[in-house]
Amino acid sequence: MRRLPPLVAALVVALALAACGGGGDQGPVEVGADAAGSSVRLDVGQELRIALGSNPSTGYAWAEVAPADEAVLELVSDAFVEGGSDAVGAPGTQVLTYRAVGQGQATVSLAYLRSFEENSTIDEFSLSVEVE
Repeated sequence: MRRLPPLVAALVVALALAACGGGGDQGPVEVGADAAGSSVRLDVGQELRIALGSNPSTGYAWAEVAPADEAVLELVSDAFVEGGSDAVGAPGTQVLTYRAVGQGQATVSLAYLRSFEENSTIDEFSLSVEVE
């Protein structure tokens, strides 16, 4: 039986891993309210999705208290996903999606508040993010 030269064998293994997704492509990291106060690690280009309970019909929504370091994290979308009820005013989930754009550390600081009313914060969420 013929053996492959070591360089050819290494190349075959590397190509096989790349074809199977072993090239470092990672899906989004998804967290909820239970991740408050914790930390996550991302790769540059990877997305972070934060899903928090929300009911915009009450005037409350999640908003950034202070923007995360934009050299590290970029807010790419902020969407409301309806819950399982068809009732008017039913709660759902607010999903904030960030993309890691550079190496470093950033903090996502959110408050559940009425933007039109002073001192209306009724909940907070903070998450430390390290991008490698």
